[in-house]
Amino acid sequence: MVSQLKDHTIPEPEKTADGAFAEQQFTENYPSNEVVGTFYSNLTPEGYEEQMNRVNFNETYYIIDEIIRLIDDDVAYPTLTREAEIFDAGAGSGRMGTKLVKEGGLAPLVGCDASARFVQHLLDSGNYKSVSEVWMGRGLDQFPSELQNRFDVVGAAGVFLKGHMPCAAMDDCHAALKVGGFLVTAMRSLYWENGQEEGYKDKLDELVAAGKFELINSFTF
Repeated sequence: MVSQLKDHTIPEPEKTADGAFAEQQFTENYPSNEVVGTFYSNLTPEGYEEQMNRVNFNETYYIIDEIIRLIDDDVAYPTLTREAEIFDAGAGSGRMGTKLVKEGGLAPLVGCDASARFVQHLLDSGNYKSVSEVWMGRGLDQFPSELQNRFDVVGAAGVFLKGHMPCAAMDDCHAALKVGGFLVTAMRSLYWENGQEEGYKDKLDELVAAGKFELINSFTF
């Protein structure tokens, strides 16, 4: 368990037209899984980032803290270094790349997103060495082979919620990892219930029971 969590309360952002449009779209036209890529391509990455800040969507920062904790624990995880291959699953506006690479000095990440517009934004940021336009959770036969059995860490922020990645995307996350790799993710407490309609906790419990994952740390924030 993490003994003390950082405070990642996000200050109220300066409001722009792009942010207002993003807020309106999330309120009035919330996406389904089938159109989520198109939904995000209709937003600017900057407007989406502002919308996340407006609602204090801070789970990415806790995921980043945990990735850094794993990498810096030379005793427990001596083979996990700052040159680790990290996959940002559903990378969005690229918060994870900004914090881990630009500000944290880690090696550039590999990412994917369902939105072509966001894929280009991520590539332009310089924090990702490659980014694929991928809609995760459609079956392992649809998950690119070049992303399988490759990564030391998979970070998945803001993706396990209604209208975004289905629970089957956890199979893709597992497939992306090397043996002994780490999945670091988070979700709202309403989804962390057995029997909840999105099935996230049930799926993760299934993968743990099958020996594909072992839960080594969890915390509530």
